[in-house]
Amino acid sequence: MRLIDMKPQETGYIVSLDALDSAIAKKLLDMGMTIGEKITFIQRAPLGDPIWIEIKGYQLAFRGDIAGQITVELKKGREAQ
Repeated sequence: MRLIDMKPQETGYIVSLDALDSAIAKKLLDMGMTIGEKITFIQRAPLGDPIWIEIKGYQLAFRGDIAGQITVELKKGREAQ
């Protein structure tokens, strides 16, 4: 699923940044958004853009077009806690 499609408080893992422009992907990698990293969707702005996520103990905000190009896999059951 895409990061933009997550709901508030859902947790998952980053699967792919391949759809992103290489310069943007590099910047996100430098900020800790590596494949397999745990990510929690915090909230969406009132008008839907940007979105906030938590990764490695800090929060980041993303435009919807970038979040729509990041692939994640949701955690299931007890893992999600």
